[in-house]
Amino acid sequence: MNDSLFAAREELERRKQRGEDSGCPCCGQFVRVYPRRITGRMVTDLCNIYRLGAAKSTDLRAAGGDHAKLRYWGLVTQGEDMLWRITQKGIAFLFERIKVPEICFVYDGVVQGYGEKMCGVRDRVGKKFDYDSLMATIPNLSDRAAEINFS
Repeated sequence: MNDSLFAAREELERRKQRGEDSGCPCCGQFVRVYPRRITGRMVTDLCNIYRLGAAKSTDLRAAGGDHAKLRYWGLVTQGEDMLWRITQKGIAFLFERIKVPEICFVYDGVVQGYGEKMCGVRDRVGKKFDYDSLMATIPNLSDRAAEINFS
C-alpha cells in the first residue's frame, strides 16, 4: 500500500474513532458510526419471527428493514434461504431471561462496540406496545416456553 493511501486510511480511522461524520479522503463516500437501539417495532418483529418459526423480510413490517438490525445483538440470523430466524439469545431476550446492551455502534454494517447500559425487552417495547398483549399472540406459549433451553 502506498504511503498516501495508508495515511488516508489512518485519518479516516481517527475520524471514525472520534465519532466524526466525514467523507473518505480517497473516494468521498460518507462515513459515520451509527448508534443503534432496539425499537418497539423491532421487538414486535422478533416476536413474529418466533411465532412463525422463520420469516421473510416481506412477512415483517418494520420500517426500513429494522428487523435485520436485530442481528447486531445476535438476536436473529438469516439463513441461506433468506429466512430470518430467532437465535437462542433472541428467545432468551424475548422471554425476559437476559438483557442486552442498549446501544450498539455500527460502521459499514459491522458492529464496532456496545454501550455499557443494559436493557431488557420491556425497556425497548416503549409506550406504543403492550408486551403482555404482544406475547399473547404466540399460540401455546406456555407449552413452547417449557421447551426452550435458556442456558
